[in-house]
Amino acid sequence: MDHVSIDLDIIISSKDIYKAARLLREKGFEVIVYKPYTITLARKSFIIDLNTQPLFAWIIYSDGEKLLEEYSEEIMIDNAVARALTIEAETAVSASHAIYKEHMVLLIDCLTIWR
Repeated sequence: MDHVSIDLDIIISSKDIYKAARLLREKGFEVIVYKPYTITLARKSFIIDLNTQPLFAWIIYSDGEKLLEEYSEEIMIDNAVARALTIEAETAVSASHAIYKEHMVLLIDCLTIWR
């Protein structure tokens, strides 16, 4: 059976990425990879990728800043206001990520797109 790594991919503004990394380090995460468009942090086996641009092999396949500026909205999570991509943008990014980066479509990708 092939191993499929599980991680949380977050698109974040370049002006917020270092603050987010600092806050995650305060929660016990360690920086394990630092690249121009991504900071990868881990705590035990849980991995978080903070991405300023969705990319694969140094090829940007979506404009992260434009997604955040033009295709995001406020949502409520546990009585707190958060910012998230619109359903349409999340669907497009999930499909692009599955095809370009993962080279496979997982059940969670299908559920996101069908939702």
